Formats: sequence, C-alpha cells, structure tokens
Amino acid sequence: MASSTVTRSSTELTDDVDETPLDDEDFDLDDEGDDTDYDDEDYEDDEDSSDEDEGQDDDSEAQTVQEDDGPAPELRDYYLDVSLEENGDGSKRSPFNNPASLKGVRLAPGATLFVRSRTVVENLEIAGHGTLEEPITLAPYGHGPVPRFVMGDSAPMVARDYLAQNGYIFRGWVIKGIKMQPSIAALTGELERMRREEAERAASKKSGKRSKSQDKDGSFTVSDSDEGDEPAQRVVTAGATADPVKDYLKQIGKVALLNAEQEVELAKRIEAGLYAEHRLAEEGNDLPAKLRRELHWVAQDGQRAKNHLLEANLRLVVSLAKRYTGRGMLFLDLIQEGNLGLIRAVEKFDYTKGFKFSTYATWWIRQAITRAMADQARTIRIPVHMVEVINKLARVQRQMLQDLGREPTPEELAVELDMTPEKVVEVQKYGREPISLHTPLGEDGDSEFGDLIEDSEAVVPADAVSFTLLQEQLHAVLDTLSEREAGVVSMRFGLTDGQPKTLDEIGKVYGVTRERIRQIESKTMSKLRHPSRSQVLRDYLD
Repeated sequence: MASSTVTRSSTELTDDVDETPLDDEDFDLDDEGDDTDYDDEDYEDDEDSSDEDEGQDDDSEAQTVQEDDGPAPELRDYYLDVSLEENGDGSKRSPFNNPASLKGVRLAPGATLFVRSRTVVENLEIAGHGTLEEPITLAPYGHGPVPRFVMGDSAPMVARDYLAQNGYIFRGWVIKGIKMQPSIAALTGELERMRREEAERAASKKSGKRSKSQDKDGSFTVSDSDEGDEPAQRVVTAGATADPVKDYLKQIGKVALLNAEQEVELAKRIEAGLYAEHRLAEEGNDLPAKLRRELHWVAQDGQRAKNHLLEANLRLVVSLAKRYTGRGMLFLDLIQEGNLGLIRAVEKFDYTKGFKFSTYATWWIRQAITRAMADQARTIRIPVHMVEVINKLARVQRQMLQDLGREPTPEELAVELDMTPEKVVEVQKYGREPISLHTPLGEDGDSEFGDLIEDSEAVVPADAVSFTLLQEQLHAVLDTLSEREAGVVSMRFGLTDGQPKTLDEIGKVYGVTRERIRQIESKTMSKLRHPSRSQVLRDYLD
C-alpha cells in the first residue's frame, strides 16, 4: 500500500527543510489550469533532468536558504503527480518512499491538493492533513476524476511531505488572457540557474578585454558584451555605405538564427518576465525586498529574451517584405511595418503548441504589411474591406484572362464574384491608380504626361474670335440708339456685366417707374428688330 503519513512536529519539519538539498529538476510548468485532460508532454522536459546542480555541496545550499528574508509564502491549489517506478524484479515501488526536496514551499491551511497519475496507482492513502478516508485507485491522465485533498485549518504543511522524488508540483495563473505557468518553486529554481549563468558570463568577461577593432574599409566597431544573452551588436561609427537597405541587411545578418529549442527557451523566459512584471505591478510594495529584486531581475531577463527573439527573426521580415515591393511603398517602409507584426507575434507566441516561431510569426508579419499597404500605399485612401474586394477582383480577372484567352466582361466577372455587373464596374473604378501629370514620357523624358491631356476649360481660338466679333457688332448696333435706350437694354439683358437687372432696379437708376422702363424696353426692342440693325446679328444665331 502506497501511503504518505504526516506525523512529525513543525520543528522537525523545519529541520528537515534546512537539511535537504534543493533539486531544481523536480519542478516543471503546467500548461493547463484545470484538473482534467493533461498531456504527457508536460513532463518530457523534466525527465531529461540536468546534473549541473549535483556538484554543489549542501553547505552552500543551506547558506542560500538562511539568507531568505523570511519563510516562503503559503500557497494554495497544487497538483501532486504520482509516478510509480519498477524495482529490479518488476514490482512497483511506492511513490512516497522518499520525500521530494521542496525547500520552503508550504501549503496554507485550507489549500487544495489535486492528485493525478501517469499510470495506475492502487491503494493510495494520504493521512495527516488530508481528508481521504479510504484508499483510492488513480487512473492515468484523462481517464478518470482527479482526487482533491483539502488541507485542514491547522498549521501550514510543508509541501515536500506530499511528494515523491519523481513527483512534481504545479500552479497556473491566467494574466490578461496570457497563460502563465511558473510556480514559486520552479521560478526560484530558474532564478538560481540564471544566476549561475550570469556569474559564469561575468567571470569569462573579466578574463577577456573589451576590444576595439579597425575594419578594412576605415570604419571601426566597439563590441559591448554587458549582456551575454543578447545578440552581438556592432555600432558602426564610420565608413557606412550610401545604400541604407544594404547597411540594414548587413547589420541584421550578424545575429545568429535560432533552433526550435532556443526559441522555446526564450519564450519561457519572456513568459516568466511577463509574470514578474504582473507581480510587481499588483503587489509591488507588499513584497519582501529580496523577492522584489528577484522579480525585477526576471522581468529584465524577459525583456532581453524578447529582444533576442526579435533580432534573430528580422531576416524573416525582409524575406516576406520582398514579395510586396513595387506596390506603392518603399522597401524599408515595408520592412518597418513587418517589424511591427513581428513584435506582435513575439508577444502572442505560445510555445506549448509545438510550432516553430517562424511559422506563427509569418502570419502576423504578412497582416501588418498588407494592412499598411491598404492604409498608406494609395494617394487616395480606400477602406481596408474595399481593398480586399479590389484584390479579389484582380485575382479573378487574371485567372479568367488565362482561361479565356481574352479580357473577361463585367458580366462574366459578376458571375464569378457573385455581384452585379454595375458593382464590378464600380470596384474597377476604385482600383484605378492615379498618375502624376509630371510623369516624363519618351526616351529622353523631355515631355510630360500632362502635355498630352486636353484642357477642357481652355477657350477654342475660333470661338474666341467669334465672340470678339459679336461684341463689336453688338456695340455698333447699340450706338444707333439713344443713350437711355442703349442703357436700358444693356442692363435688362446683362450685356455689360453679365447680370440681368429687374425693371424696378433699372427704374431706380433712371429715377422713373418700372412701367416707364417697360415701355422704353418695348420700344427699343422694336427698333432692334428692324432689318437694318438685326441683319448683322442674325448670322451669329446660326
């Protein structure tokens, strides 16, 4: 019967915690926050445990624990994974024959402990603070309920008393839609590992010297290796080329590409950094000073990992941006828009899905570039949804041109696109690109496109001559009338300023009634109809 009995006093538990070395490899991150349907892949990384901590003696570990600002926080809602090992004779060993090393991690009173197994475990008993009254049988993951044990309202329980050497402890958080998995124990182990790496980098940096090298082309670079995890950077202070694209490609080519394992490692550090930032933002001043320093360090390390993942994939943006050149935006502008999509991909990348980062980032980069082209490439902005319709129409038109051997008609396009022919013509008008009137023409470029376009508002020379002759003939006819008769006719028909006036307005000018002006107008028009005056004007009516 496999059992775990808690009968020791609090003092004995504390002594055991201080004497047991910390094994960072006993912890992993859970990729789900519920208590059902767990995948075996969650534990594959833990089975490949590293031996790098085995060389450290127990004295140094004990000293690390004594430097803590106080007892570790009491945490709730843990998962206990039970895994049986076979003895040499094929029998199963008890999962609780040796307690795991979980220093300082304590279960608060009232906390819930979830127990699950990778294999069938029979006659499992948990005594002490557990509320299980009779032995149970654990089914493998996803094949049965997960038993829960609620800690009593007594003193806190040291978590290691519920774990075997091959057991793991998990806790999950959900922060602003981003799934965060690090437990306090796992995070502490990660801190120790990163501290050792940082100490090794500092030691190697002391043995070397900061170099200043002179390039063959006359430029010199200053190498800065303050952050060993960051990609190597070169600050060019002289000798830059005149081609900014070439300089940019040369610069990003110095960052090494990443393999799948490196991408996952960086993604985990980014995730831990986001969680640390969340803890600092939510609990900042309430945290112990040492924990705040550790969280600040994790947050900074997450930002460094994010920059590394970004810079290692800048070449992916360039390769995708090349496909969209010649569509109204400069190549460097396309690259910058694609970089914005790359940043978004880094922020949303979920390494637990098992996909390569480049596969996931390609879609975000393409979306950022196409949206930027829809907003910026055209002189007259067209809404994004209409740009998508225009592009679809262009694709269908090209395909039908190949199939039919001729340009398709609006009616044929309408059938393929499920829209009316009038709508097809309208969309085609929207898709036209404006052309500059100053576009040079010819081999020498001595003429412009605007020189070939007719000015619809320009006066035709023949019409200008005819209008001038009409003005002269009209003034000659009016000269045969009296001054008042000529003035009344000119104002009545707007011959002077093009603005006809009413009888009242003309009467006020001459100080007479409107009826008198009407009589003068009628008499004058009778004179103008006489053939001696009207004959010269009738030719302009034809």
